[in-house]
Amino acid sequence: MKTWVVPFRCGLHLSITCAFASLLFAGCAEERDTATTDVGDCCPETGVAQNPAHEFAGVWEPMGSPRDLESEADPVFTPGAQGSIERQKVLRDQGIISYDYSAICIPPSSATMTTLGPQEILVDEKKITWLIEAVSGMRWVWMDGREHPPLEELRPTANGHAIGSWDGDVLVIDSVGFLDKSMVYVNMPGNVSIFPSPEMRFVERLRLVEDGQAIISERTLSDPVNLAEPWKTTVRYERRDWEIGETICMENNDVFFYFEPENLPGRGNEAL
Repeated sequence: MKTWVVPFRCGLHLSITCAFASLLFAGCAEERDTATTDVGDCCPETGVAQNPAHEFAGVWEPMGSPRDLESEADPVFTPGAQGSIERQKVLRDQGIISYDYSAICIPPSSATMTTLGPQEILVDEKKITWLIEAVSGMRWVWMDGREHPPLEELRPTANGHAIGSWDGDVLVIDSVGFLDKSMVYVNMPGNVSIFPSPEMRFVERLRLVEDGQAIISERTLSDPVNLAEPWKTTVRYERRDWEIGETICMENNDVFFYFEPENLPGRGNEAL
């Protein structure tokens, strides 16, 4: 299998170089069937191999409610997570907190963020940039063959460290390394959530349907600290001819609260 690496961009002042580039990419059609999986279509105009994920580029709207995702079954919680959930319910019923971390501008994790309102997918030869209108969220999915760094070397983030690969025409996104305050909605009223442990893993399998006008994302969330078994959900996205906007969380920051880390599952509170 050939992988083209061409460190230049064509221009009028590089006519000789461009002529060489045209010869170099003349064999692209012969390689297309095998190259698409790894490097995508050839692009003689720029001398750069396109990421085949470019077919996912555009603005998308997730359908349905982020608090009522289509799922094969309800999530099954560990005792520690169940204790945290019961604590959230009590505090909310008492009017002490609303317990949604997004109120203090800590974004939910990607398992929830990717279900919140308009999203735009941008693609270059190295990565996918996934923009989320809600709180101006952003995630990167690396498509250059890299692997996850060791967890101890990762700085935990709301969207985690995401890498992409291909299983036929299915785009597989594997994310780890989540911030422990980046809540995950679990199909319960009032944004009741679990909070990622270092062992949380989020895998998305995305495929285009309906002539590229919709995406079906089959998702599996695993976290042995919070979930007794992996929780599988499905999200449908529909293509939109929209421009996403900017939302600034601090403009609506009316509630100030947070859970102390010891009140999260896996922090010694399993008896709650």
